[in-house]
Amino acid sequence: GGAQITLPEIILEFHTATLLEVVRADPARGAFRFKVIKPLKGALAAKDVRLQIAGENAETNPIRDLKPGQQAVFFTECFDKRSLTCIDGVWSWTQPAQDGWENGAVRRDFEHVFVGKSTELAEAVAKLLRGHEVIARCRRRAAPTEFQWVRYSMKYPHDKSLVRDPSAPPARTRRT
Repeated sequence: GGAQITLPEIILEFHTATLLEVVRADPARGAFRFKVIKPLKGALAAKDVRLQIAGENAETNPIRDLKPGQQAVFFTECFDKRSLTCIDGVWSWTQPAQDGWENGAVRRDFEHVFVGKSTELAEAVAKLLRGHEVIARCRRRAAPTEFQWVRYSMKYPHDKSLVRDPSAPPARTRRT
């Protein structure tokens, strides 16, 4: 699950990573249609993506506020034909269904990999693929209501090194 995996491992597992944009949203049904904005890794064969995502109860359902114009990062073409999508921090794990749709559910465990805007995730994926390290925000395993900052690198794809919050003041200026 998402609690044990890193962003570089996701990039390595899937053959394509694509930046998408929501063009139609029916959150009550969990139905979303996307258009392709740009490939990040490989080339997605489809010109549009259709996902049916089962949420949680109505009050805590993270997909209830998704709307046209929001972007997503879509990882696809892994060994078992499943796909992984992050729409502004809401992760879903889907698999092919009928009529070009993919069905699946919200996967909060992937918040242990990355939490943030899809544009930030797309930038992190692009940087990692160019050989750079990235610092990403994610949920803490021991305290899932809290966030932490981690360093990812394709050179060491299985490592998830804790780092300081990049927006925090330098340690030398803090008072104790």
